[in-house]
Amino acid sequence: MIMEGKDKGQTGTVMRVYKKKNRLLVEGRNLFKKDTTPTESMAGGIITKEAPIHVSNVMVRSRLLRQRDCRPAPAGNSPENRVVVPDTSA
Repeated sequence: MIMEGKDKGQTGTVMRVYKKKNRLLVEGRNLFKKDTTPTESMAGGIITKEAPIHVSNVMVRSRLLRQRDCRPAPAGNSPENRVVVPDTSA
């Protein structure tokens, strides 16, 4: 889930992780338009591409957790490392 910017609140699939730059490429989010000049192999025009998003602006959502326990976790943390303690006070 994207937490900041023009795509705030939207979700998407992480396509690529840039560890050294602390950025993620999310499919279909943070789009920008780039003008290209024609070359021998490609026609010129306007291309829409995804731009990387900083890790601090993204939260991870896990489908494995139950709905009531499904809270976003910071993107730096792995959902596999998160421990959910069931309520046993019954």
